[in-house]
Parts: sequence; C-alpha cells; structure tokens
Amino acid sequence: MKSYAAIFLIMLMLWSCKRARWQDNIADFKELQNPAFALQVMKMKNKDTDTVSLNLRVRLYPSAGETERLSPDQKNGLSYGMDSCFFLFEGAQRIKPAFVQAVSNGVRNSFEYLVSFEPVRPVSPVNFRLVYQGKYLDGKQYNLTLNK
Repeated sequence: MKSYAAIFLIMLMLWSCKRARWQDNIADFKELQNPAFALQVMKMKNKDTDTVSLNLRVRLYPSAGETERLSPDQKNGLSYGMDSCFFLFEGAQRIKPAFVQAVSNGVRNSFEYLVSFEPVRPVSPVNFRLVYQGKYLDGKQYNLTLNK
C-alpha cells in the first residue's frame, strides 16, 4: 500500500512539473499603433522556478509632433510617474502591477518601463489584456490583448 502511495506522489510531482505555466500563453511581442504614439510590449523570460510573476518591457514612442508639444511636467511624468498607468485584466479580474520601473534606454523621444505583475489569486490563461492609461499624453485608455 505504501508503494502505491509513493508511486502516486511521484507521478503527481512529475505531472505538476510538466504542466504549462500561465505565462506561456502570453505573446513574446505585441504592438499598439496610434497617431499619437506607439506602444510595444515584450514579455521577459522568467526563471523556471518563477510560476507567479509576469514581467514585461514596455516601450512608449510618442509621435514626433506629440513629443514637441509635451510640457516639462508631462515629460517628467512619462519618466517617473507611470506607476498608475498600467494594469492587467485577466477576464474580469483587474491586476495592479507589483512595480513599474522607468528604464533609461538612451533612445531620444522614447520611454521604457519594466512592469511586473504578481497576481494574488490563481489565474487561468484565458484572456489577458494590458491596459495603458495615457494620462500624460491624451488621457485616453488603451487595451492591448497579450495572448498568443
């Protein structure tokens, strides 16, 4: 009887190791084009042991005319005030980022961020949308489906 329990536990562990992670359903690259800006989202590779977090590189390229119209406060906000501009929807569940970090990339008139999500509840790889709230550009909300 003990040997059956041990075999069952070993098979369960092997099955759980082979299961696909929910992050595997997220596309490696997505882009949203708009007359005012372009938004690029790239999935970053997690360690194999990390089955919880989703790390994204997000690049924001305002159009040439839009960049010239930005005030110093807007440019400062785009560089350092983006922590409330991104969130993730999984179905109807809204997931706030664990952190948003501005990244200096050296590319003129572009803004880059590291955005990390760590859902509290278990998620299913059904339908993921990244929502960008353009409060420093045009004030509109934009949705980008992240599924493959």
